[in-house]
Amino acid sequence: MKRHAGFAISNGVDPAHAESGRQAMLDRLYLLAPKAEEAMLAEAGFTDISLFFAGFDFRGWVTYA
Repeated sequence: MKRHAGFAISNGVDPAHAESGRQAMLDRLYLLAPKAEEAMLAEAGFTDISLFFAGFDFRGWVTYA
């Protein structure tokens, strides 16, 4: 999340607001390691799990149910 706040600050966002947003995301988001996300998707019954996007701490997956 530090990279997210740093990116915001480098684009003109007030550092206090960037820090506030960073803390809000840490308080509300459950961030998992990529392998843990993949395991969770498999456990939920999804197959052919493929990572198609990764940016900062966010990832996008393509799966089939």
